[in-house]
Amino acid sequence: MSGTPEIEWQFDVTDFDPIQAWLNTQAQRYGLTLQAQGTAGQVDVYFDTADWRFHRASTALRVRRRGAAAEATLKTFGLVAGGARHRHEISEVIRAPARATAAVVASRLSALPGPVGERVRAVAHDLPLARLFEARVERRVLLATSADADFCEIAFDAVQVIGDPKRAPLVLLRLEVEAKTPDVSGLESFVAALRDECGLAPANASKFELGLKMGGLHPGYAPYLGAPATEAELVALVGPAASIGLLAYTVMRERFGQFIANEPGARMGDDVEFVHDMRVATRRLRAAMGLFEPFLPHRALALREELRWIAGALGAVRDLDVQIEHLTHAMPAPEGQPVQALAYHGILNMLRDQRSAARQLMLGELNSGRYARLVGGFEELLRAGPHKAAATARPARKVLPDLILERYRKVRKAGDELGEDSPPSSYHALRIRVKRLRYALEFSHPVFGAAVDVYLPNVLALQDILGGYQDAEVAIAHMRALSISNEAFISPQMVFALGEMSQQRAQQAESLRAQFPDAWSRITGKEWKRMRAGLA
Repeated sequence: MSGTPEIEWQFDVTDFDPIQAWLNTQAQRYGLTLQAQGTAGQVDVYFDTADWRFHRASTALRVRRRGAAAEATLKTFGLVAGGARHRHEISEVIRAPARATAAVVASRLSALPGPVGERVRAVAHDLPLARLFEARVERRVLLATSADADFCEIAFDAVQVIGDPKRAPLVLLRLEVEAKTPDVSGLESFVAALRDECGLAPANASKFELGLKMGGLHPGYAPYLGAPATEAELVALVGPAASIGLLAYTVMRERFGQFIANEPGARMGDDVEFVHDMRVATRRLRAAMGLFEPFLPHRALALREELRWIAGALGAVRDLDVQIEHLTHAMPAPEGQPVQALAYHGILNMLRDQRSAARQLMLGELNSGRYARLVGGFEELLRAGPHKAAATARPARKVLPDLILERYRKVRKAGDELGEDSPPSSYHALRIRVKRLRYALEFSHPVFGAAVDVYLPNVLALQDILGGYQDAEVAIAHMRALSISNEAFISPQMVFALGEMSQQRAQQAESLRAQFPDAWSRITGKEWKRMRAGLA
């Protein structure tokens, strides 16, 4: 998530006095000055949709009240490294009456004009927000400064977590140390000494996690799509003896589940991996439907085409994410090349504007009735399960070898025809065929296991080369289109920078083409024969 990064250590404690005494005596040892910031009460109320969209986007939605002031915050779950929680948060002032009910506060969140409101509308769309639980905190804060610069904030929290109103609240004391400097190396040693010398135990759960437990809440949304729903379930139930129909529907259920799971994060828009993973899920789902087409009902064909439509909307955003990431890493240092750096920043802003526009189009598609019908149609199809006689009676072990062989032959035909002068379009055509072979092998894993495991890394290595080459060619075409744009804001320096970046990408493409022959040799010949023998 874009916004303010937060690095924080949390400890469960039984008594604040020994900690305060340690700070008073040890502050000078670390060159710190402690400044009391006062004590204040606050009430944190957490919200989500009925299908847990914010939780599925790895984000908590909170409204914090301090007296008459209220603030809405989106905070990522982040990760724990070295004992510290690393998160990002975005906040926005919210105006609601002091005694407003949770329902009133929730209704105000989607109307906020700033960054929180924008994300709430994108994620929740037309779904209402419901109160999950609240945490009442009496907080006493010390600000530790070092050489006239803020070092860290130390908060002593007396917390009541109220989940189910019928149950007594959970009461605990918690110490939180939040970094106020980008370089936390000195703070890490300070926190380690505080922890060890005061005998503190790191908190095992955040207040958000505790609130979910206190409320008896179990986040997650996985629509029932029939069983088995995962490869692991399929292996546990029937193993390699599965019918081709049961395998087909298990593969589709798992991929569709991944598709749905990544939707809220794609809507949020801050972590590019959600869009990437949702797009990959559409590709794998379409590939599965293509592989198993003879064993699926006719209506599945229409749903497969609808997947192509939504994949296009996701792909437009993803392609720009890839270009933005590449350009960010290639950015020249401003102190050494200020004019060039300014031109690069101009191009980066153009790409971000294009991504913003592509994202708005994507959100429009995700909010459409057409998308709702796609999701509903898939859920209905998957719940119904296989019903064709050929699907339910034929063992997957007998059917899959021919399906894999068919895809391998298409790969060989496209690859054997490549030469030194082959155009990028020929490599792109091969990439698509290699991808279909890879997915066919992955989908066959519950049946053939080890035989697939040995051969699949060779296919993945080739796909990575072809995928990187395709990304480079797409970027080159995009940069060229930008350089001849009629927009008035394309300066000569930007045109030059675009040409420079195109050249960098062209060199990358040539390097990848040079790696192709070796990678190609590892999916043909002995490796293929050995894998094919394992399919018998």
